[in-house]
Formats: sequence, C-alpha cells, structure tokens
Amino acid sequence: MNRNGVIFKLCDAAVVCIVSFCVLCLMATDLYASYNRNVSAYAAGKSCRANLKTIEGAVELYLMENTSAVSSVEVLVEKGYLKAEPKCPLASSKSYVFEKPVSKAADFFSSIKCPTHGHYSSADDSFDDELKYFRSLMSVRRNFMFFVATAILFLLLWQYVILRKKNAQCEHVLARRTKKPDGEAENLSGGAPVK
Repeated sequence: MNRNGVIFKLCDAAVVCIVSFCVLCLMATDLYASYNRNVSAYAAGKSCRANLKTIEGAVELYLMENTSAVSSVEVLVEKGYLKAEPKCPLASSKSYVFEKPVSKAADFFSSIKCPTHGHYSSADDSFDDELKYFRSLMSVRRNFMFFVATAILFLLLWQYVILRKKNAQCEHVLARRTKKPDGEAENLSGGAPVK
C-alpha cells in the first residue's frame, strides 16, 4: 500500500465531511428562512383576526340598531358602521365573505370567511385553513430533514469504515516492513534495505 493511496482516501474523506457540513449549514439556513416566513404568516393571521373582531363589533352594533340581517361587509361600510372595508393582508384584492346573512351575533364566525385563511374558530383562536397548511408544511419539512440527515449520517459512517479499513491495511504493511526475519529493517521510502 503506497502513501498516495492513503492520502487520496484522507482527501476523499475530508471532501465528504466538508460537503456534509455544507449541506447541514444549508438545512439550518432553510429552517431559519422558513421560521421567518412562518413569523410573517403568523403576523398576517393576527392582523386578519383583528379585522374579523372589528367586523364582528360592527355587526353586533348593526344588529342592535336594525332588525334586518347583515349580508356583506359593504353594507356595514355604506351604513357607517365601518370607515373602510377591512381586507386580509395576504389577500388585499378580496374582501371577507359572508356565506349567509347574519341575524344573530352568535352566528357571526360561522357565517364569515376570510378568502385566504378560511373560517375563524374563536374557541381555538385559529383559522381552519391555517392549521391544515402549517401541519402539512411541517410534516413535509420534517420528513425532508430526516431524509437528508440520514443520508449525511450514512455517508459519514461509510467514510469512517473506509478510513478504518485503510488504516488497518497501512498498519499491517508497516508492521510487515519493519519486521524482517534476518533482522534487517526496510527503508520506509521504498529504497534498499538498511543494515
């Protein structure tokens, strides 16, 4: 076994370790970026909740003063219960939709729907579409990270086994070269035996 083969295997192992480290850094960067995206989506959800609470207050006030049901946000704006039509930050072109007219304040959250987040549940303090989206996103991300981490671990273990095998071969060759039956030790540079 020559030294060039050992040096090549060491370089090969170093390259695999460096590439694995870079992939782990990219995974960490992706997790950080997804955290920032989740924070902005969470903030948009909070803003949407605040808009729904504002519309709920206007509907309650409208129902106290009128006998007819509320059928849209535009009606609340026209009658002066809202200054402007609130819109979800993630769907600025679409307005909140009343699926059925609201005649009782208790029916408000089951009747109104955000075009982006879906129905709001005041009991859970969350949107139905928002929960489904985040659960599916986290499941896909968790599976991907597990796969990548497993592949990196496999590569590192494979390189470790190869290095151990090459190290054992080198030690065996060195031990054989240093022990000559007639007491002569061989020059490690591959030259003539030394007396």
